[in-house]
Amino acid sequence: MDCYEYMRIPAKYIPANIMEQYNLAPLVHNGHVPTEIRKGMYGLPQAGILAYNRLVKHLALSDYTPVKHTPGLFRHATRPVAFSLVVDDFAIKYVDRIHTEHHLSTLRSLYNITTDWTASTYCGITLKWDYTARTVDLSMPGYIEKALETCLDERPERPQHAQHAWTAPSYGSKVQLIPPADDSEPLDAGGLTRIQQIIGTLLFYGRAIDNTLLVALGTLLAA
Repeated sequence: MDCYEYMRIPAKYIPANIMEQYNLAPLVHNGHVPTEIRKGMYGLPQAGILAYNRLVKHLALSDYTPVKHTPGLFRHATRPVAFSLVVDDFAIKYVDRIHTEHHLSTLRSLYNITTDWTASTYCGITLKWDYTARTVDLSMPGYIEKALETCLDERPERPQHAQHAWTAPSYGSKVQLIPPADDSEPLDAGGLTRIQQIIGTLLFYGRAIDNTLLVALGTLLAA
């Protein structure tokens, strides 16, 4: 880090062998060991950006650079390789395996990595590739079933097959009608938290798999 951070660690939480190995006893003050943080660590708010900046600098040495207007997407200056980065997962698109091996060797020089040449999952999404038809099917098996178990206390007796309320058009009407005013009571803090949990659960699925959910989620967000 350019600017070091500082924290106190309660000495009672540090194992005795660690205290002895690093001779920490003389550093104890008011029951705590003062600590200087020079690199990223778990729980540090800026840990993510520090790790990302370190990766970008490392990739640049091998001519991999971020695409200007698409966060998380990288390209090589000359090789037919592009990849997306989400946290610590890479999805690599390449023309010849020799080119992606170059990318993997670049990563291995800094990290311990594992590879899945079938590319069967990414970001929790199951990918089914058809290289003959040049298509890919995306799915998240069991996601909605699990979401219903989490979000619903009980299933409604009358099933709702549409994702969003729909008002049938009145063709030929000369008067533009507006929906009736919503005079229902505002949600309390618990109800608001519940709605936020439901939206958070379904928003990723709606963006990645089934975008027909987005209209209903957008309406809930705006309510």
